Amino acid sequence: MGFQSVALSLVTALSAGALWRRRGRPTHASARRIRAWRPVLPVLLAALVLVQAGYLVNHVMVSPDAEITTNWGTPDQYAAVGARLPRLVGHHPVLMAAEQGTLSYYCDCEDADNIFSDPATMAQEIRSAQHRDGGVLRWLLGVNFHFRDLGARPLPYSFVLVYTKVKPPPGNIFWRLTSPSVGVGYDFLAPAH
Repeated sequence: MGFQSVALSLVTALSAGALWRRRGRPTHASARRIRAWRPVLPVLLAALVLVQAGYLVNHVMVSPDAEITTNWGTPDQYAAVGARLPRLVGHHPVLMAAEQGTLSYYCDCEDADNIFSDPATMAQEIRSAQHRDGGVLRWLLGVNFHFRDLGARPLPYSFVLVYTKVKPPPGNIFWRLTSPSVGVGYDFLAPAH
C-alpha cells in the first residue's frame, strides 16, 4: 500500500513538472488547454503532497507491523515467548521452528532450528540433494561440503516449539501469534519424544 502511494506521488509530480516546464507557443487546442492549467498546477501539487503526507502519517508510520513481513508473529509476541521459555524448559535444549532469531535472543537458552543448526538434519538435506540431483550439482555439493561431517548425530532435544494454525487443546502451553501476511497462529511447546 505504501509503495503504491509513493509511486502515484512520483508519477503525479513528474507529470505536473513536465506540464509546468513546457515551453514555446501552443500549436493546437490541447496545448492551449494545458497552458490554461499552469497557474493551478502548484496548488494541485501542494494538495497532493498534503494528502500523501496525511496518508503516510495515519497508515504507514503508525502501523505496528512492517509494510512487508513474512514472520509468523510480531517482535513483541516473540519476546513474550522467548522470555517465558527458560522458566518452562530449564536447561533442556529446545528445537524451534523457523523464526528463531528473536526467540533465541529473548530465550537465552540452548536452542536450534530444525535445518541449519542441527548438523544431522543439514547432513541429511545435503545427502538428499546429492542423491536427487546428479552430475555437476552433485559434484558442486561435494566440493562445497567436503570438510563437513555428513555422519553427524542429531542434537538431543527435550522440547519442540512447533508453529500451528490450529489452536492447541487446553492444558497445553502455547502462545497466540499474529501477522499481516500469515494471520493468526500458535507457537506450541511439546515434549520432543
